[in-house]
Amino acid sequence: MPLPSRYVREIHARLAVRYGSAWSTKWAGLSMEAIEADWADQLDGMRSENIRKALDSLPLEYPPTAPAFRALGSIREEARPAAALPPPDRAGLLRIASSLAVATNSQESPAEWMARLERDVKTGNASRARIEHYRIAVKNGYYGNPPDAIAGPFVPPPADTLPPGMRRPDVDFRGLGVVEK
Repeated sequence: MPLPSRYVREIHARLAVRYGSAWSTKWAGLSMEAIEADWADQLDGMRSENIRKALDSLPLEYPPTAPAFRALGSIREEARPAAALPPPDRAGLLRIASSLAVATNSQESPAEWMARLERDVKTGNASRARIEHYRIAVKNGYYGNPPDAIAGPFVPPPADTLPPGMRRPDVDFRGLGVVEK
């Protein structure tokens, strides 16, 4: 059921006051009855609080179309802040700290990690994700970056092959440092 035409006329009257000639020229050459009928269809089922919200949220620059007006009435209110959680208990904090200490103090090299992963896969103590990770690592020859013996050390390009912006005399891009003058 379309929005009653008296509501549409009241909305249009407010928009005409708000936007002046921008409102009237937007619909120049069209029948006001046809425009009101379209707005009534477009705003079908719109509740009064949504109409109020749309009128309070009108853009400053230009008058809205009927679908834009309806969308303005559907904008959600900002969420209220959530209630604060209670502080954690001391035992929980100690448990978290000990777990983090184990995770952050690991001195395992990539090769040691790979050996442990292989052992876990072969003994059946690995999850599906770890088994898949192991399969990919084995397929690629090694987990992690290849050693320098395979890839070779990094050698920067000669300075004369660098783009002009990188040829600054005060910066040594080969050694990645500032040149003392």
